[in-house]
Amino acid sequence: PVKLPELKALALTSSRIPGMRHQGARVFHLEFGAPLRYQNPDALITFRATKEPFSNIVVELASGEEHTLDVAGMQSSEILERVLDVSGMPEAERATTMHIVTTQLKPNAAQHASATHPPQRERWVCGWP
Repeated sequence: PVKLPELKALALTSSRIPGMRHQGARVFHLEFGAPLRYQNPDALITFRATKEPFSNIVVELASGEEHTLDVAGMQSSEILERVLDVSGMPEAERATTMHIVTTQLKPNAAQHASATHPPQRERWVCGWP
């Protein structure tokens, strides 16, 4: 559902600084990285975490047009919708894709993440574990 024929490159930079303003950017690649790469094999798709206090995404199209989006404070699905918009996906397809994302992809991503990353054991601060 995230095939973007005009997409040449997508680069997400997410802040590692704790806080809810960057949570959407931090989980975007976990939820949508694999589908974006699978559906757009010719596009260069990269994700980078930084200690800088900003999160953004740069979308480069085959025409050479480049869009830099400030994604701080946005949920991961909102970020995807902005990417679809600047990539030229028609409104009807975008609505269908976002419906699939919110009803199928995101619940499966959350399920997969919890299955592959079980909760951490408590760690002792001092003393024997």
